[in-house]
Amino acid sequence: MCLDAKTGEVAWSQDGNVQTSADKAFTAFIGVGESIMMLNDMGELILFKADPAAYTEINRTQVCGKNWCHPAYADGMFVVRDAKNLICLDLLNEE
Repeated sequence: MCLDAKTGEVAWSQDGNVQTSADKAFTAFIGVGESIMMLNDMGELILFKADPAAYTEINRTQVCGKNWCHPAYADGMFVVRDAKNLICLDLLNEE
């Protein structure tokens, strides 16, 4: 959901299509330019526009297994740790 920080009014709310653990739900957010990356506890990375008018999903992909760690992002490199691996992805590489 998107809230107006001054008033607390909900600008928009988006339901569904996000897997999460019912008993240990966790989501991390990272702002990247005009977009926001969201990593949920099931290892799904979702990219959406940072737009107060509406939720617009750009892309989503499975990047790791279950996790409850905050990822890191710098210079196009996305780093996350799940229960078994430390993973580094080059998100700017077109190959």
